Amino acid sequence: MVDDPGVRSVRVAAALCDRFAELLKGPSTVAAHKQEGALLGVSGNQDALSLRIGEAQQIYPEIWRHLDDARTAFAGRGIDVGAYDVLRAAEGNMGLGAAVDVKYRTEGFGQHAVHHHVKSANFNQAGLHRARLAYQALMRATPQIDWAAIAAAEANDPAAAAFGRATRTKRWISLGALALVIGSPFLYVLYTRHRDRVEREDRRAAWDAEQKRLEAPPTPLSQAEVTQLRAMVEKQRAQLAAARQGWATAVAPEALAALEPGTAPCPFTFQAPPTAAADTYIHDGTADPSGFGTDFIALRAGSGFPDQELERDERTVEGVSRRVAAGTASAGDHELLKRIDPYIPFVFIDKDIAADITATAPKMAYTPGEVTGRGYVFSILDGKVVCAARFDVKNTPSDPPPAFLDGIRRAPDAKLALHRELEVRLRQAMAAGLRATLP
Repeated sequence: MVDDPGVRSVRVAAALCDRFAELLKGPSTVAAHKQEGALLGVSGNQDALSLRIGEAQQIYPEIWRHLDDARTAFAGRGIDVGAYDVLRAAEGNMGLGAAVDVKYRTEGFGQHAVHHHVKSANFNQAGLHRARLAYQALMRATPQIDWAAIAAAEANDPAAAAFGRATRTKRWISLGALALVIGSPFLYVLYTRHRDRVEREDRRAAWDAEQKRLEAPPTPLSQAEVTQLRAMVEKQRAQLAAARQGWATAVAPEALAALEPGTAPCPFTFQAPPTAAADTYIHDGTADPSGFGTDFIALRAGSGFPDQELERDERTVEGVSRRVAAGTASAGDHELLKRIDPYIPFVFIDKDIAADITATAPKMAYTPGEVTGRGYVFSILDGKVVCAARFDVKNTPSDPPPAFLDGIRRAPDAKLALHRELEVRLRQAMAAGLRATLP
């Protein structure tokens, strides 16, 4: 489980959230005062605040990068990450750990002048709260993973403790270096004042615009729009109720086994990841959720398939219905209903053999893995399975070693890359093989 890239990304994000929370401790405003002609001034703990700001700006976007990586890994296995997506949409793409404001004021004239410099940092506490909710949403979406045991193992891992000590040592070294730079804070400020002001104003403007967007009340709907939304709710509710009635029969093992793909195209377009995105994902596990292709649900052959997707869609519809009744519905509710996909793609895995690494030097060698199974598409509109495909995908042979293993030297890393290759090959097989089922 430790080698699971999704689990690893969640744990890293959680650790970074804890570190960001530590950065919130301490003063958020410091002041410095310098007499005209003096080399040094009287300053608050400005070096420490500057260090906290710099670390916050570095850590915050990394939190969301790791959360997005975890989301991609889990969604690729068919796990419902809808709760995370809602929080991610609210976060947007700002990635700002702290909004910094610096004020300058001069009192007196000539050699009696005193220069005042006040720096304030508005650390992104709302974003931290959102990030913690986001990784908790990913953990709730994966109840099969023993998160408590993983956290306990990390707490008792001496390597993790050593890493923490090394990180703290590095932080003190950074603090010392920063103190050398700003030991004379006003000389440094005079040198960088213009540059800092431009950067600060740009970031503050972007921050303010994003906060206004998130905090703005929803635009009320017209009566015609409310009527249209109410009709959409009733239509979706009826379709989902009918689909749930036919679900158990449609996905029963014997019913699926009897289905055969025909020659007519599937009404649902299953998208495989583009070549460049697939190659990047196979090599290092990174993927753009918006351009990686179709999400699907993967299950073991013989296991049940509860109608959780339909239940989730029903909760969305009923939530919109309640807001319509309360008079608080907005244009966003219309978009929520439009995003309910009328098709549910899923696969049953009949055989899953992982690649076996047999050598790492002088070159990587392995026995290729293989995945065989069947893919299907359930239509909410028809209340039945309307498409099917059969697939049998294998890893690229190890002689010669494939390009995606270039630079990989450890057996666990190679095994993960080969696992990701099988996932991509499965997606490609589904995109190429799905056909409308025979009558």
